[in-house]
Amino acid sequence: MLLGHSKGGIDAAAALSIYWCDLKDKVAGLALVQSPYGGTPLASDILREGQIADKETRRIMELLICKLIKGDIRALEDLTYEKRKEFIMKHKLPYEQIPLVSFHSEASIAPDLFATLTHIAHAELPWLPLPNFGTQEE
Repeated sequence: MLLGHSKGGIDAAAALSIYWCDLKDKVAGLALVQSPYGGTPLASDILREGQIADKETRRIMELLICKLIKGDIRALEDLTYEKRKEFIMKHKLPYEQIPLVSFHSEASIAPDLFATLTHIAHAELPWLPLPNFGTQEE
């Protein structure tokens, strides 16, 4: 039984999707907990294009992910809506051949508050002169 939480659930589902022929006799089921299978607004908003602070935001995230926690920025890129859609279209999860359960929680906030938060998340940030943390300009 594969159990994955958050990105671990995405990775477990990806392994089943890509290596199903090798895993079908070894895996009895898949359980996902808080796994954003279709992508997450956090990744899509942080790495959004067309905003004033795009490069600065990306440099900050690269500093945090790559330097501070020794991770890989591609892990965040893989959680954008567009990347998840590309992956799902290319690699089908064998959900008809394996039991699958997915647990998630939902926030019960008023629609007007949610609209306000969404508006804030998409607001253009002012230009900030940030130092270059060793990343290459695109």
